[in-house]
Amino acid sequence: MINVTVNEATMTRPGFSPYGPSKAALEAITRVWEAELEGTGVALNLLAPGGATATEMVQDDLPEGWS
Repeated sequence: MINVTVNEATMTRPGFSPYGPSKAALEAITRVWEAELEGTGVALNLLAPGGATATEMVQDDLPEGWS
């Protein structure tokens, strides 16, 4: 199983509710499932690709460190 998340700065960015909290929940449930499924042969991976992409969700005037 592969789940895709975002960096913490994106999770906590103003205006990103409920998107950011849902990604934080995805990270938590992935860790829970990993523990619950240990030894079953099911592999879990959490993919956190780097950097923001140029979409309407990303503001052009973000403060330093928020990309």
